[in-house]
Amino acid sequence: MASAVFLAIIIVIALPFAIAAHDVSQYQAAKSYEDATSFPDTPIESPVEDCSDCSKEMSPEERNKALNEAIFSTARDDVFQSQVDSAFRIFGDYSGSIRNIVLSIPHGGMEKLGQDKMAEKYYNEVATPMICHGIAAKAAKLINESKIDGIKKASVVTKHEPGQDAHYRTKIEYEDGSVAVLDWHETLDSYDPNVYQKEEDLEGWEEDTSYN
Repeated sequence: MASAVFLAIIIVIALPFAIAAHDVSQYQAAKSYEDATSFPDTPIESPVEDCSDCSKEMSPEERNKALNEAIFSTARDDVFQSQVDSAFRIFGDYSGSIRNIVLSIPHGGMEKLGQDKMAEKYYNEVATPMICHGIAAKAAKLINESKIDGIKKASVVTKHEPGQDAHYRTKIEYEDGSVAVLDWHETLDSYDPNVYQKEEDLEGWEEDTSYN
């Protein structure tokens, strides 16, 4: 009985912290399309995939403009902000992983209390949108819906390192066949995902059709 009470207390403490630690409204209010300048320049040489139907040549500046518009198309969405933005960003590239641990506490507690249906509902409705595949899928959907000039499509990609859980990111394919991979889960900042465009950073990432 004592252990059950203890678990219930842990759930009550952890749950609101996990889902509400993204009160960054002042930070977001200061951001706009005009004043955000922190995006990385697209390298002149960007990896090009097999793209027999590519119909457009793009300069680095055009790719960078398309990348920025893709990021803004997600950051402006209120639902996406609620999925991503979090005070956990203070932990740098470990932000998402640490938030995942906090999100898992209520789920594990519910299971130990025998509340399997409640645990499943919590995982699907609360935790999933805020973990990597939920974020990646929402970002890809928003970018595709925005129909950004210079971007052919966005999709969810995954990579599974030995001994680790699979990780998910959002890949954008430019109209010239070059690609970039974006990761908001690492930064928990809707306006500032990590952007990967070097060939060595893109190796091993495969499209996950279950989310596309």
